[in-house]
Amino acid sequence: MRAAAERVVRKQSQALSNTLNLLLREPEHADFVRAILRAITRECEGLWATFWEIDRAKEPASRAISFYCDLEIEGAVEGFTAGHPREVARLARLYLALLKDHRCTIVLAADDPRVPRAIRSFYEVLQVRSMLLTPLLVSNELLGWICHLSKEAANRIHPDKVAFLEATGKQTILATHLKSLGEAARVSERARERERAAIEKEAELNRIGRLLRVPLIEASGELEGIDALLKGVLQNMVGLLEGESASLWKRDGDPDAHAPILLWRDGRPFLLPPDESRELGLLARTNHHALLKLWSGADDILIEKSSSPRMRRFLGEASPHREALSGSHIVTIPLSFNDEAPGFVLISTSRIPRRADERCLAVKALALQAALALRLHRLSKAQRRAALAGERNRIARDMHDLLAQAFSGIALQIEAMRAECPDLPAAVTERLEKIRDHAGRSVDAVRRSIQMLRPALLDNHTLADALVSLGREMEMACGIPIKVSTGRGVPPLDSKLEIHLFSIASEAMRNATRHACSRRITVSLRNIRGRLSMVVQDDGLGFEGSTIRGGKPAHFGLANMRERARDIGGSLTVRSRPGSGTRVEVAVPLNG
Repeated sequence: MRAAAERVVRKQSQALSNTLNLLLREPEHADFVRAILRAITRECEGLWATFWEIDRAKEPASRAISFYCDLEIEGAVEGFTAGHPREVARLARLYLALLKDHRCTIVLAADDPRVPRAIRSFYEVLQVRSMLLTPLLVSNELLGWICHLSKEAANRIHPDKVAFLEATGKQTILATHLKSLGEAARVSERARERERAAIEKEAELNRIGRLLRVPLIEASGELEGIDALLKGVLQNMVGLLEGESASLWKRDGDPDAHAPILLWRDGRPFLLPPDESRELGLLARTNHHALLKLWSGADDILIEKSSSPRMRRFLGEASPHREALSGSHIVTIPLSFNDEAPGFVLISTSRIPRRADERCLAVKALALQAALALRLHRLSKAQRRAALAGERNRIARDMHDLLAQAFSGIALQIEAMRAECPDLPAAVTERLEKIRDHAGRSVDAVRRSIQMLRPALLDNHTLADALVSLGREMEMACGIPIKVSTGRGVPPLDSKLEIHLFSIASEAMRNATRHACSRRITVSLRNIRGRLSMVVQDDGLGFEGSTIRGGKPAHFGLANMRERARDIGGSLTVRSRPGSGTRVEVAVPLNG
């Protein structure tokens, strides 16, 4: 008895020493438990040990952490667990039922009939003969348990191993309880921090609210929705900074495509005409790209003298309020929201604001409001465009599935009738021929109507802008760089020409991303001596004849693209070689 007691004390002392060494290194809870399981597996000569944790949100418990004696056992157990989730859940419920009323380690035979049959068979293959379950209790509340699996029979388990399991179990209880207390403390501290931040934010908003004395412009007539909100924001900003003139610039689509949309002059805000806005935006992008990049990407309010060389040049060339400029400084307020920069505001003023005073805080609050409004407006436009595209696709699908199929069925029925009744009178045969021809023409008309359904990206945009948007969307979807360039001299195009060219480009770009394994795609639109040339080039697999490398068909929509090119009086040229990419070019004569 004395020798057995000494062995138990040695085992417990060893477990306590291991735990102390771990705690001195201040490990994470998972690392601590994994080290405990490693010690159990080695000291008790088992196959593996698992820490099961009870989570009130999950029933009944989950295998949180495991340690295995070798990689082969680990792979077998993890594979079985992933493939048999129901059996593992039944085993967890069995363990929980056994441990509910026990305060000490339970030894369970691996072939116990209460163990699910699939798990018994699996344990037999791995030569598991017994399972030792040590409950982890805090104030009679079961937090989980440690399960140790051994090759020894249940009636042959040495008491020393049970004592070691219970000693290490106590250390695991302590670590798990401390983890729970630490998480509760962290939750409490985060709640206190949120409360302090809310109090500070409320005080700041109260200070800002006292500054915003200029009433927002009421939405009326043409000044509705986002226009009214942005005008009110601009009016308040000008009032806070005692500005003399101001403009609000919006980024639309392309990261560098900034253009002024609102102007403050003569004591009131108004919208710029679209043509003037586009012209000034193009001037700014062409001659002052660095300034636009600086202003849109700024983290804080920028202040610069209006007499500086670059500012004087900008104000003389691309500023919509150059005529009303009289302030000595230009204040730039970036509009940013969640790492997005939908625009910025320029205000001319003779009063230099201090970035830390309450007026600047109020301006920043207004800038956040404007940025959020622009972001939501853009999302709304995208949703409307997606809805329109979905509706167009539905109409096209219905036309194809119902009308085209019906007319085709009529033509087939007439052919079948003629084959079954070859001796019909000539007048009847002639009438049937006319009906069949009419059905065929109707099928062609339906197909042309389907082709002419206008893509959503062309709504209120030129072909060049639509191609840029399409390239950006496809680049985000497939991760392949797509560069779209437009040369000078491309005139406005009629609707039919735009639709067919956009569809050809879309088909060619999709082929390159889906089938050609391309690393880069370029799209160019040029006016070459009175002929409009659109080229889609990729550096993918390419093809020769009617197949690409690997034996796949190479006619991905080529017939459809050629038909579209013919419909607009143009020609389609496809050049490709295996390993050298593919070049699709459409050339269309420009009338006038």
